[in-house]
This record gives sequence, C-alpha cells and structure tokens, in this order.
Amino acid sequence: MAERDNLVKEREEIASERDNLGKEKEESVSALVLEKEAAVTERDNLVKEKEEMVIERDNLAKEKEEISTERDSLIKEKEGLLVERDTLIKEKEEAIAERDSLTKEKETIVSERDNL
Repeated sequence: MAERDNLVKEREEIASERDNLGKEKEESVSALVLEKEAAVTERDNLVKEKEEMVIERDNLAKEKEEISTERDSLIKEKEGLLVERDTLIKEKEEAIAERDSLTKEKETIVSERDNL
C-alpha cells in the first residue's frame, strides 16, 4: 500500500511538474510573441524613418540643383554687367578723348583769334 501511495504521489508530482512546464512554455511563447511584435514595430518605424530620410535627401538634392541654377544665372548676369561696364568705360574714355580734342581745338581757335 505504501508503494501504491508513493506511485500516486509520484504521479501527482509528475502531473504537477508537467502543468508547471506547460505554464512556463505558454509564458515563454507569450514573451516571444511580444518580443516579435516589438521587433516588427521597430522595423516598421525604421523603414518609415528611412523613407522620410530618402524624401529629405531628394528635397535637399532638388534645392541644391535650384541653388546651382540660380548661381549660374547670377554668374551670367554678372558677366553681362561686366561687359556693359567695360563698354561704358570705353565710351567714357572715348568721350574724354573727344572732349580733350575739342578743348585743344578750342584753344587753337582762341589762340588764332587772339593772334588776329
């Protein structure tokens, strides 16, 4: 009878251990599921962040291109203004030379008149 009681007790311990192992397994599975869900959420957030960074990079590239185009336009405008400035300087020099020539001619005429 004692042996039978020992077997019953041993069977109950085994059943209890099996139940405990089942609970541990459920807890482990639940923990793994939560970890996987967290990892998926983190991955989704990283993908979204990457997409936003790609959009930002594209916008910066577009802005850089616009600035480069504007710079090129300003350089051409500056070159045009330099040509115009050089032309005006040349015209001014010609006007000064003409004025000097007319002044000299006037002085000659005044000198000739005074000699008369």
